Amino acid sequence: MTAFRENPFVYLGVSPSSSRSEILEKAEEKALTEDPDEVAKYRSILTNPGKASGV
Repeated sequence: MTAFRENPFVYLGVSPSSSRSEILEKAEEKALTEDPDEVAKYRSILTNPGKASGV
């Protein structure tokens, strides 16, 4: 179950078709109740996918 929760889409409650602004909005909301560093990590993965993969 942990691996599923670590999926950035699941963690932030967005989908692959979500806009960048929706991802940022959901991340802001999530940061109020979850670890802000964790939220920032997942937000970054979705909004900057090239950097997240180490390319």
